[in-house]
Amino acid sequence: MLHLTEIGHFALSLAFALAMIQSIMLFRAGRTGDLGAIQLGRISAHLTFVLVAASFIILTIAFIQSDFSVALVASHSHSLKPLLYKVSGVWGNHEGSLLLWVLILTLFGALMALRLKPLQDGQLTMSYALSVQGMIVIAFIGLILFTSNPFERLTALPDDGNGLNPILQDPGLAFHPPMLYLGYVGLSVGFAFAVAALIEGRADALWARLARRWVLIAWSALTAGIALGSWWAYYELGWGGWWFWDPVENASLMPWLVATALIHSLNVVEKRNLFHSWTVLMAILAFGLSLIGTFIVRSGLLTSVHAFTNDPTRGLVILVIILVAVGVPLLLFGWRAGTLAHDRASNQNSNQDTESPALISRETALQANNLLLVVTSATVLVGTLYPLIIEAINGARISVGPPFFEATVGPLLGLMLIVMPVAPLLAWKKAQAKSVTPYLLPMLLMTAAIMAVIIVMLNGISIFAIATLGLGVWVISGVIADIVAIMGGHRMTIRSGFQRLIGAPLPRIGMNMAHIGVAIFTIGVAGVSFFDSETITRMQINDSIESGSKTFTLTQVTPVQGPNYTAIAATVMMTDKRGKEVALTSEIRRFPVARSQTTEAAIKTGFWGDTYVVYGGGTSGDGFVIRIYQKPLITWIWGGAGLMMLGGLLAMGPRRSKPAQLTSTSVAERHKDSIA
Repeated sequence: MLHLTEIGHFALSLAFALAMIQSIMLFRAGRTGDLGAIQLGRISAHLTFVLVAASFIILTIAFIQSDFSVALVASHSHSLKPLLYKVSGVWGNHEGSLLLWVLILTLFGALMALRLKPLQDGQLTMSYALSVQGMIVIAFIGLILFTSNPFERLTALPDDGNGLNPILQDPGLAFHPPMLYLGYVGLSVGFAFAVAALIEGRADALWARLARRWVLIAWSALTAGIALGSWWAYYELGWGGWWFWDPVENASLMPWLVATALIHSLNVVEKRNLFHSWTVLMAILAFGLSLIGTFIVRSGLLTSVHAFTNDPTRGLVILVIILVAVGVPLLLFGWRAGTLAHDRASNQNSNQDTESPALISRETALQANNLLLVVTSATVLVGTLYPLIIEAINGARISVGPPFFEATVGPLLGLMLIVMPVAPLLAWKKAQAKSVTPYLLPMLLMTAAIMAVIIVMLNGISIFAIATLGLGVWVISGVIADIVAIMGGHRMTIRSGFQRLIGAPLPRIGMNMAHIGVAIFTIGVAGVSFFDSETITRMQINDSIESGSKTFTLTQVTPVQGPNYTAIAATVMMTDKRGKEVALTSEIRRFPVARSQTTEAAIKTGFWGDTYVVYGGGTSGDGFVIRIYQKPLITWIWGGAGLMMLGGLLAMGPRRSKPAQLTSTSVAERHKDSIA
């Protein structure tokens, strides 16, 4: 009798074939404009998604039903696991996470196919881009089918499964990987548009408009995914930290930095029809860095909670995919990049529209920040890969840890924050001092005044804390200045100002929201980095200790029985200056199936920061180890990330005015130019 998982494997094989049809037909459509090829390619993209979704659902059913005849289920699930973790166990491993990757990849392909409208502007670009997307699908489905089959069967059925890694049995890890993959995989669309531009020989304002929303979706999802991972590490691992410069954390940060540069570059292409080659390169590098992150996790180079496999064969295949997926476009870029800047969406362009910007202009400021973002990403890449390369060459183990990254990345991002709020205030092409000064002076005064108050209130504050807090305030002052500019500046009235603000383009509102998010994030980092405190002590029942302005009393230590674990829980009563009491319970959980344990911290979250309590074990004779952390403003880190994500989504909205130099040529003319 045919097993359900065999149907899932067959569906994946059919999707592999359909992805080939999608890629071939849509490449043909890009070359010839064949409407029949477009329709067949669109249908193939939709069916590929349906088949991959069916395959993923079948694997999920196997996990939910605890079907231990499937090797993956036996290795990463257990009959006693709660339902949520049975489902999240689907992607809590190498094979299942790759299938989730492909599911999201084909979802983007299906959505792109919906946007592909025959006989409309952008038809050729969309056809090429969707063809490239199909090639990426082929590569990853091939990786699954030939090296990482999630539907492999066992001949001898075990009594029960091995269970999921206990650290991954947490709601944060149920949602963090899918959101992160939306960002990683979403950058493949920007990459596909970049390759399409190189094939077509055109990266104009129309191209930027087509690509911009896809990149914003990916950037917003990646922002949320990184924030969720940081939040999970903070409350689940029991260390009280929010970022550890772990290689896999770095692997998610690098494409985020380059994608941020890409968003700003697309804006310049769309508004001013400049920076074509740079923007195409950023799109290639952003997705290339996503693939490098995939390689780091799945190559066997790392042994950590993030690493899903120790099989070097799979890592070698992924490395080959990276070399082809990035190497070929870079070669194509080297051949075609010089011509992209000479291609225009319209013959109506004036010299004024395409003239080089002045040294003091919005374009120059944006490009300066883009360079800082790219250099920062390159610095993180070197610091992440250098120890791995040295170990691979001679077996020597060296450590490149937080001190390196903080000493190098911090100043680079500080420079970026100085320029960031100024750029929106500058005019395109050439900025006049008289138009910028009325905004810059109040920004400087506001920042100086607030920092003076902070210095007085926090006597003995370090220079690094002053600098970091000052950067956050500086960015906020820039957002306020831009809002004033939107409302009409010194010429505005209250009524006309609010009318202008309400009618402002969503992308500009989204930009300011994202910048506010960056400022809040920066202030949060300053708070937790320079003002946190830690108290470690041994306590007996009913002992009390002072930490910060609060009193902590250990009230009980009791055993707890969970669904698939046992635990020892310590309850600490926190009393503030007003006499208000809050019970905080921290646990050490032991998972008998996995033969491991985890620490569950107790956290009292507040607007101005968290109180973080961790039980570290002990006995009634020796005392129980209790760690108490005060984390000022740490919640601002995730609040800022949330505002960044929302800002990115808002920026997807329509612009009020027609973007500069959009197409007036027909599809036939664009096709003729692309072949020439």
